Amino acid sequence: MLAALAVATMSAAAMPPAGPLTLEQAVRKAIVASGPVRAAKARLGLARERTNEVWAGVYPQIALSSSLMRFDLLGGSGGMGTSGLGGGGLGGFGGLGGLGGLGGTSIDGAMGGLGGFDGGIAAAGAAGGGQPFHQVQAQAQITQVLFDGMRTQSGLRLADLAELAGRSEVAAAVRRTAIETATAYLQVLRAEALADLAARAVDQARRQLERAEIREKTGAGMRLDVLQARTGLSAFRVQQAAAANGARRARVMLGALLGEEAAAPLEPVVLPKVDADLERDLERAVARRPEAEQLDLKIAMDREQITIQERSAWPTAGAFGMLSWQGGGGSRYDALGVQANWPLFDAGKVRAKVAQARAELAADEATREGLARSVEADTRRALLDRTDARERVKLAGEGLESAREALRLAEIRHQTGVGTMFDVSDAQQAVVRAESDLIDARYEVELAEVRLAAALGVPLSDLGLTLGDQP
Repeated sequence: MLAALAVATMSAAAMPPAGPLTLEQAVRKAIVASGPVRAAKARLGLARERTNEVWAGVYPQIALSSSLMRFDLLGGSGGMGTSGLGGGGLGGFGGLGGLGGLGGTSIDGAMGGLGGFDGGIAAAGAAGGGQPFHQVQAQAQITQVLFDGMRTQSGLRLADLAELAGRSEVAAAVRRTAIETATAYLQVLRAEALADLAARAVDQARRQLERAEIREKTGAGMRLDVLQARTGLSAFRVQQAAAANGARRARVMLGALLGEEAAAPLEPVVLPKVDADLERDLERAVARRPEAEQLDLKIAMDREQITIQERSAWPTAGAFGMLSWQGGGGSRYDALGVQANWPLFDAGKVRAKVAQARAELAADEATREGLARSVEADTRRALLDRTDARERVKLAGEGLESAREALRLAEIRHQTGVGTMFDVSDAQQAVVRAESDLIDARYEVELAEVRLAAALGVPLSDLGLTLGDQP
């Protein structure tokens, strides 16, 4: 076992290191691992099965049933008069069962009534003998809807809309996952760039301390310079620890989206610039947002639901056939028939359901109207963020040039004995702050592109992400 482990270790060491993780690879991994995407796909499957369920109601329904019953006559010693009366009573209850079935709201109820009617007759005949008896009954039945008040037609339209809504939900979940992953990916790149900057600042401060110590030993420098260099090194070490922790946290957030530890190096990315104009693109942005598509489908479903509820008061009709065999002194028979049902009074039940459906429609239409204002606000914020980030890049670049020149002059002054180590340390920290500001601004531009793409509802391909047909 140890030998096998050693061979496996050597093989793993011989394998070339995995390449950097690209943004598109990260997004694909996140989509596979995404719980919301899997849930949306499961609901899409449910919507498709609802279509099958509606279609099934159009076709004939066939059922088989059987029963075994024991009858005991209660009361008396079993004389002929009593037995005959008892038999008549059983037959009467069977007849009432038949009438109840025919007057009900389903074809199955009518056939159940017929079975009860025949069972009553058989029971009456057998009970006339005054002895307990058993009865076996087997029955085959077929039903066919002839007219259902257009409910199937509306149900199919509703099921089709539900499937479209399911597809839209899957696409929206994929899009949200892609946007979240792109954001987390850029956050990792920014955090690691800041951590790298902090590490370089520590190295520079350490070298500065070494030079200060050498100058002190040779008598060319002062003890104060060494203390100031140590103070600067400590400050940079604190910044390095915070930056390294920030990079680890960013990796954890990305790993949570990927469904695995995000340990691979990330490939730097520069996203394509989103071509956006508020006046030109606002109306199109509302139409392209996944929320708008889902609301439009929900409104269409609400209207179809109103139609279904209104038609629930329409008459229905169906045909049925039955073949029955009864033992224990019973008989065989078959039956064919049609049944119609028209609810004339339901105490306002249909009206209440229609009112509920109309209220649901009104609420969704109000939400859809408010979406346009929300999209406009999101787009304006995203455009302002991108403009601000681009301006910050320019200003941070200018600030970095000034900070580097100030550091160069501070080092010259210190070397010539005119300036102090404090001036150099202060200038070094100014350079680090300027570089940090530039890194923040550059990645903020990329993040603003992602937010703008999300606000405008632009295709993911505009961000360089080709994910294929996810639904």
